[in-house]
Amino acid sequence: MLVSLLTSVNVILCRRSPTTGLCVVDHQQGERNMTTPVLSPEWMQTYGELWNNTEATRQGLKKLSMVIEYRLAEDESRAGQIQVVLGEVVRAGAPADGVKPEFVLTANTDTWQRLGLGELPAAKAMVTRKVKFRGPMSVAMANLPSLEAAMKMMGQIDGTDWSV
Repeated sequence: MLVSLLTSVNVILCRRSPTTGLCVVDHQQGERNMTTPVLSPEWMQTYGELWNNTEATRQGLKKLSMVIEYRLAEDESRAGQIQVVLGEVVRAGAPADGVKPEFVLTANTDTWQRLGLGELPAAKAMVTRKVKFRGPMSVAMANLPSLEAAMKMMGQIDGTDWSV
């Protein structure tokens, strides 16, 4: 099934994944390059689908259930949230009313980009406070390879608009 989502600039087509029910954005080239703002609901849905298709996150966190919220330091109202149940994303999009995240990660767009490109390791970003982290640090450190993979996925979403 195709769903059309209207943004202020673009129409984004997505298809529902038969396994997760999440919207998978199909970026198509037209007159202009289609872009999706980082951490927007549409971007988060694509991130959730990528998470579910990445062995290091899905299998690496298969014993964990949590809600993770990502925020932009430049504008903390720009936030996205994923709900993970036993390693699989079951909801991705805007922060849900009344849902308190177990983990909140806040960084500026440059830091998110560098993490996504693999130029900045997640552990270093958290220790140096380039990523402000709220949540059980022991859980994050115990699952560092999966956390690294989750951060690198941010750079794998085609058409990401990193501007604030």
